[in-house]
Amino acid sequence: MIYYVLKDIFKGRSIGKRLIGLKVVDKNNNNDVPGTIRLMLRNITILIISKGAKSIEE
Repeated sequence: MIYYVLKDIFKGRSIGKRLIGLKVVDKNNNNDVPGTIRLMLRNITILIISKGAKSIEE
């Protein structure tokens, strides 16, 4: 779980994003990577939503 929360911290790219050439960018400035806290909150939100979707399916 720690990896999932911190995965985009290094230049806005996780291992998978590096492999296919993607990165997370700030919505206000497409050249900047969002700050560490913003990236962590993004990943936590995605984790919570995906856990909720799994519980609905079951």
